[in-house]
Amino acid sequence: MRNANREPLQISGLDGVEPQGQRLETAIWVAVALGIALRLLVYLLRFPLWVDEAKLAASFLDRSLLEVLEPLNYGQISPVGFMWLSLASVKLLGFNELALRLVSCVAAIASVLVMCRLSRRLLSGLPLLFAVTLFSVSYAPIRFAGEIKPYATDLLVAVTLLAIAVEWWAEPRRSRWLWVLAGLAPVAITMSNPAIFVAAGIGLALMGAVWRSRNWSNRLALALFGLFSLGTFWVNYAYVARTQYEASIDLAYTMVFWLGAFPPLQDPIGLAKWLLLAHTGRMFGYPVGFDPGGGAFTFVFLVTGSVVFYRQRYRTDLALLLLPFGLALTAAFLRLYPYGASARIAQWAVPAICILSATGASWVIAQFSSARVRASAMRVLLGFLIFFGVAQGVAYIVHPYKAQRDRAARDFARWFWVEKARDAELVCAWNDLELPFAKPRGSHALGNGQYWCNQRIYSARHRRGEAADLSRVTEDHPIRVVFLESMINIPNNGFAEWLDEMRLQYQQVGMEQHKPAHYTDSPDFEQEEVVVFEFKPRTSPEVKRFERKEKRRKRPRGKKAANEKESG
Repeated sequence: MRNANREPLQISGLDGVEPQGQRLETAIWVAVALGIALRLLVYLLRFPLWVDEAKLAASFLDRSLLEVLEPLNYGQISPVGFMWLSLASVKLLGFNELALRLVSCVAAIASVLVMCRLSRRLLSGLPLLFAVTLFSVSYAPIRFAGEIKPYATDLLVAVTLLAIAVEWWAEPRRSRWLWVLAGLAPVAITMSNPAIFVAAGIGLALMGAVWRSRNWSNRLALALFGLFSLGTFWVNYAYVARTQYEASIDLAYTMVFWLGAFPPLQDPIGLAKWLLLAHTGRMFGYPVGFDPGGGAFTFVFLVTGSVVFYRQRYRTDLALLLLPFGLALTAAFLRLYPYGASARIAQWAVPAICILSATGASWVIAQFSSARVRASAMRVLLGFLIFFGVAQGVAYIVHPYKAQRDRAARDFARWFWVEKARDAELVCAWNDLELPFAKPRGSHALGNGQYWCNQRIYSARHRRGEAADLSRVTEDHPIRVVFLESMINIPNNGFAEWLDEMRLQYQQVGMEQHKPAHYTDSPDFEQEEVVVFEFKPRTSPEVKRFERKEKRRKRPRGKKAANEKESG
């Protein structure tokens, strides 16, 4: 086995160029501080909920801890541990953007600190500084710090499992870190669906070293780690994930949406093209990427860094970093988990991407013959990363929303639920009146999650959980009943009967239609309109005239009336 006190990987040729000692420490902590500041910024700016966020957040509106085990609203998929923590945050702090995203923000900040520790164990000098800085300023991990999605926790779980595994590999005679892994396994798998790739990769990478250690404590701990990981994964899949997945196929068209994330096995040329695009697109886009080819440089540096690790005999470390990719790719070939199409579903890969690509970039810089050129290349790359991070922060401040339509939907809610309730009793057809035909359905238009979530956030009465008070309805304080257009446009669903009954009790004095926001340029995917019916109490003469009119309308006429009279 390797010396327990081995040194982190070094790259020759950088002497006198890369920062050392206190300069290196200062630079690392500046990068860490920048990473934490950017994650706090995107969280505290309180972006409006965007469409995908709102679809998941809608599951926190009225569910209990047990009810989040059931299929989620709008066919969403999310690990139960993340749902429990986020629901607890909402229950304690209220349903608002900060409470909904608190778990993601904490996970994102913790990831920066754990990544710093992991990088120190594996790297030194310039590769260490590059890895920490790249991780700190990359777009995807920062963005997910401010979203009610499990991607930030996917990253935290992955980097934590890797860090613990590397801690043991640094001191293989001591089994305590393997026991920590075993104890953490159920929590990790419950918190992150793709954590199984990282856990399985760790088990495979360490299996040989653990067996050769001839330490039965090591062997038992690793065996329990594998057992707990696989057991928790099976239970979670059997009782939670499978039903979420099945619902997502029906409601969110998951297989259609992720079609490009599965390899075309029947087409050899298409398969080669797919593999190239998958490894040079958004999944490998750090600090930022796009399709096609936006992650090409990062992937080239990653391959170079992998070769450096292999040649310097850091092969167990390399296996810890790369085996999850092989397992995830195998899952994609089996059409079990998408691969390569997006950064958000591959946050488990971020630690390996940053460490190996930073190593590769450092090796390339070391190949320049001139020390001046090497120093300039180092400054340019570090300067670019720092500039990119600062520019992101400025962009978030200037543009504090993901898309204009999200801001429009929030602005509408802020206006509508305040102004329309100022001089009337504003009631929701479902949340207040519980009309059966107004019940939310998973097949509603894509923007409707925003409607329900923004109603809870910006309607003061709904936020307080207070019931509507229909006794307050007067001539000067009418009742306004709010519908989504799909609730009233389905034939024979009960809306027409309800409207007739309301017109018997009240006088309808108005109807308004509002378009909160446009989801896309396609009218097939626009958010539904909000329809408001306004009623006032009837005066006594009006009631009598209305009732007489209704009786005449319903009275049998002509031959039918004579027949009814004769039969009577």
